[in-house]
Amino acid sequence: MALAAFLLAGAYAAYEGRKQLIQHFFARGPGGAPAPALARDPGLGAAQSSAGRGLARAALVRVALLDGVDRMTARRLPHYDSLCRRGLDLTVDVGFPTVSLPVQSVLWTGLTQQQSGIEFVQARVDPPPEGSLPAAEPSSAAVAESHPFISQSFGFARAWPPLDIAGQALVEWKGALFEPVAHGLAASETRLVFIHLLGPDTAGHRHGRDSSAFAAAAERADAMLGRLLAIDRAAHGENSRWLVLADHGHRAAGGHGGEEDDVRLVRACLAGAGLAYVAAPAGQLIHLVDLSRALADALGQAPHPAAAGRPLYDALTAPAEAGASLPRPGPLRLALAALVVAAALTVTWLWTRRSSKLPWWWVVAFLSVVAIESAPSLSTPMIYRPLGSAIGVAALPGLALLALLTYVAMRARDPVRAAVTQLLVPAGLCLGAAILCWREPPLMPMWTALFSTFLVLLFTGAAVVALACLASLVPLASDPGARSETPDSGS
Repeated sequence: MALAAFLLAGAYAAYEGRKQLIQHFFARGPGGAPAPALARDPGLGAAQSSAGRGLARAALVRVALLDGVDRMTARRLPHYDSLCRRGLDLTVDVGFPTVSLPVQSVLWTGLTQQQSGIEFVQARVDPPPEGSLPAAEPSSAAVAESHPFISQSFGFARAWPPLDIAGQALVEWKGALFEPVAHGLAASETRLVFIHLLGPDTAGHRHGRDSSAFAAAAERADAMLGRLLAIDRAAHGENSRWLVLADHGHRAAGGHGGEEDDVRLVRACLAGAGLAYVAAPAGQLIHLVDLSRALADALGQAPHPAAAGRPLYDALTAPAEAGASLPRPGPLRLALAALVVAAALTVTWLWTRRSSKLPWWWVVAFLSVVAIESAPSLSTPMIYRPLGSAIGVAALPGLALLALLTYVAMRARDPVRAAVTQLLVPAGLCLGAAILCWREPPLMPMWTALFSTFLVLLFTGAAVVALACLASLVPLASDPGARSETPDSGS
């Protein structure tokens, strides 16, 4: 009974610990990470670097962001594709995590998510982050289809809709007012205009990237882009410089936030005043901080002194290393995590000396989660659910195996050994993942998602072992002494 109580208390602690972990995802971090080294061959761009290899100043700058549109979809959109064919067609690494406000912070400041500390922030940043380009441009305006807290985080002189818009007012804004305001800004003499189209992202979350609803939403956003381009051309001829991009893609089933290439690498196009078509070699990357530097050059602003962005033509000459800005655990943390897991495996083996008694349930449970749900990443919604129910349900084959093996072992009158054998390695894996991802906020490609998943498997596994322990206390009819004593009929 005491063992079962201890296991249930441990399961509850792991459950509560995971809830606290998830809450820490959304806190603003201290920032201050060093600027990433972007180029695969740093000497290639440095040897040719000069002030003349950046973009020239532009009279008017227009930025349109099609939220959630992945590279493959962008190639199928006629207006998006047409703009790319008139200027610079770029593949851009937006950094990590792949969340709209943090990614847009990189675009407008030139600092990576880890440099600014804006990593999974989903509320208005006030005051605007240090080095924000819109805040330094008096003639600037932003208009968003929804989620105004994003566009109103960067110090635009004017921004629509209002922060407190909700309910029917938001419906009316999206349906009747958003596009006319965007058209007016495109035709205006406002120097910097930002237009944020969120329809594709909404459809991606609800229906997935591979759905007809997402395709239709992307086509509607592209049609609006076409109208904006035509309005601007009619008003300003070729005096405007356009940047069209996405802030992230989506998984096939919907979701973003992680480091997957399909989500992290987007298509961006720079065209208009002073730009001719330049096709980058297949697979060549630049980083979003390079695009931020291009915007700073176009606006005639000095980039943030800590920004790693390079003059654009230098960046095209020296392609970025894939994932150059992704945070990674250092060798000491990797070694310590490996030591913890190795120690758990060693103790488990010394206690069992039989491979058949190792915690194979955990392997079955993890593989069934991957097969039924998906490989864990910060793009998968199951990672954020406080109850962990999607992971727990998907892990049922492994948990059923655990219940059977533990019950049999505990009937053999060795409950502590059975519990340690089945739970020590899962606990070691949790501790190892915690070592690899723990920072403020605790966001690390792959390891944070694995830590969240491992904690669900640990607390559900501990609960199953506790129940098996209680079940083993119930005597079976065939057990010696299980039959109750009855008075002799002759007495």
